[in-house]
Amino acid sequence: MMSWIFQGNPKVFRVDEYLQRYKTITWTIRQKHFKDEISVGDEVYIWRSDGDQPRSGGIVAKGKILSFPQEMEDDAPDLWIKKQENSFALRSKIEVEDVRLVEEEGMLKRVDLERDDNIKDIRILVFRYEINYKLEPKHAHHIRDLWQHKK
Repeated sequence: MMSWIFQGNPKVFRVDEYLQRYKTITWTIRQKHFKDEISVGDEVYIWRSDGDQPRSGGIVAKGKILSFPQEMEDDAPDLWIKKQENSFALRSKIEVEDVRLVEEEGMLKRVDLERDDNIKDIRILVFRYEINYKLEPKHAHHIRDLWQHKK
C-alpha cells in the first residue's frame, strides 16, 4: 500500500465544501508519472493550500483510493471558482473517511508540519505547486500517527 497527498487550492476550487458535500470524490492526477503507481486501497490525505488565508493550509481529510487513475468527468463542476475548459481528466475516485477542516477538529496544519523534524522535508513543503505527492514510508507512518493522535 502506498500513501499519497493530493492538494487542492481554495482560490480555484471550493475544497472545504467539496469534502463536506461528498463521501466519494474524484481527484485529478496531474503528475501523470504516478498513473501506474496509484492503486485501489492506497491511503490518501487531502491537503488544502492556504489560498487567500495565510497559515490555514494543511491536511484536512483522509481517505482511500477506490479506482485506478482513468479519464473521468468532474463530479463537482459547480465548485470551481474559475470555470474549467474540459470536464474530463485523469482522475481517481477516493472514499473520504475523515474530514477535519479546522485546527479544533484536528487538521494537520502546514505551519506545524514545517517545524516537525520528522516531516519537514516532505515534497509538498518544498514544491508547493503540484497536485499529487507520493509519500515515503517513513513520512506516511509519521503523518498517520499525527492524524490519529490529533483526533
